[in-house]
Amino acid sequence: GRLAGLAHDLCKEMPANEQEALYKRYPMELPTYLYAERRFRHGPAAAVFLAEKGIVGDPAVLEAIAWHTTGKPGLGPLGLVLYVADKIEPGRGRWRDETRERIERGQYDGPGGLERLAADVAALTLDYITENGWPIAPGTLILYNALTGKNLRTWQEH
Repeated sequence: GRLAGLAHDLCKEMPANEQEALYKRYPMELPTYLYAERRFRHGPAAAVFLAEKGIVGDPAVLEAIAWHTTGKPGLGPLGLVLYVADKIEPGRGRWRDETRERIERGQYDGPGGLERLAADVAALTLDYITENGWPIAPGTLILYNALTGKNLRTWQEH
């Protein structure tokens, strides 16, 4: 977890052409929205960089790093933890404060807590993105749907 936390933004400031060369070598086909949006590419690029340099070989760590920006359905526990941590880190905006307080109060403790937390963070992220008029990354909506069993219509009612 520590390695994923430290390395997930490794390629974020890398020149676009270097980042592109890396994420295009990601071992699985990536959704088109990751190619279309520069701010999502650094995760898969970092995963490829770390794997090719022999720094990380653990598939769970590489998956977490690759998908930390948007999430995806079926993301493992480490991936969900990194997704959440990336979205609620201090300094990222006041709208995350309440979620951090709920974590401290133990609201997400126990069975299913991580999934509930990730779903809440995805919902807050979707709200924040739409309030600002930005396009929604399909992976975030799909992650939310997968964690809650809801669909686009019910997300808007949450």
